Amino acid sequence: MKIPEQNEAHYLRPLLALFAFLLLATLLHGQSPSTVNDPDLARPAQSQESMDILSAICGKDAQSKPGKKGPIYGCRVCPKFTSEAGQGTNDSFPALQIYHVLPGSFTRPGAVETVVEVNGCEAHVNNFGGTVLLEKVGPRWKFKRYVPGEIGLNRAYKLKQGRTLALYQGGWTGQGETVVWLGTYDFASPVAHAWQKLITLHDSTANACSATTVTSSGIDSLKLEDLDHDGVLDLRVFVHWGNVKVPKAFQGNCDKDFTPGKVPVREIDFLFDGKQFHVAPASRKEFKLVSQE
Repeated sequence: MKIPEQNEAHYLRPLLALFAFLLLATLLHGQSPSTVNDPDLARPAQSQESMDILSAICGKDAQSKPGKKGPIYGCRVCPKFTSEAGQGTNDSFPALQIYHVLPGSFTRPGAVETVVEVNGCEAHVNNFGGTVLLEKVGPRWKFKRYVPGEIGLNRAYKLKQGRTLALYQGGWTGQGETVVWLGTYDFASPVAHAWQKLITLHDSTANACSATTVTSSGIDSLKLEDLDHDGVLDLRVFVHWGNVKVPKAFQGNCDKDFTPGKVPVREIDFLFDGKQFHVAPASRKEFKLVSQE
């Protein structure tokens, strides 16, 4: 899952990390406590858990540093499997930082595994990070696989045969355009076939000063339920999408921030066939309207 090559200036790294955080925070906002505490939802790693995981990712280079909202866990230098292997860090953050973790059986039924979203040690073209797959062997975690560029870890989807798919929600923004996407990643499949993109949305409201009409869109929330009553959980995605006319006061005035009004919230259903998701027949019209590649 690659994003277009853009300006790779160093200042964009924390901005992209913040954007990914806001995507997940938006997804969780407003849900009930029982949903937020769902064990199938990606979450920050706990303190001892973080150090155990880091021992498998970066060995003796594992470290923690105080942060404004608690300790920050990561690697002092970029691990050998990353694109920037061996590069160091500054005084504020580790070179590679743990972002979210998600337990599951991703490669085979019964495996005790976890996927770990990390930030750092990659260029903009790889979303400044990726995902590490680890397996518990005895008391320790063992490195299994690294997927650069795979960020936006969201939740687990458990297959009937006992394996787990990882659900990702990510995005990027540049030159006034924001793109968000949702899809699944199968760590048991070859890399070329592991990623299944479900939906992509484009938002152009930041370009309001140079347009008469813009598109306001985004992914609001997700819900797993058996939509076709076949005994298998499916996926319902709630998105907002609509074209908005830009008032004349904002046209040509790029110093003035444009905040669009509310646009319709739409439900897009995806049915699972045992291997992957497909747009439900009843949602094809809405999907075609809102989704763009």
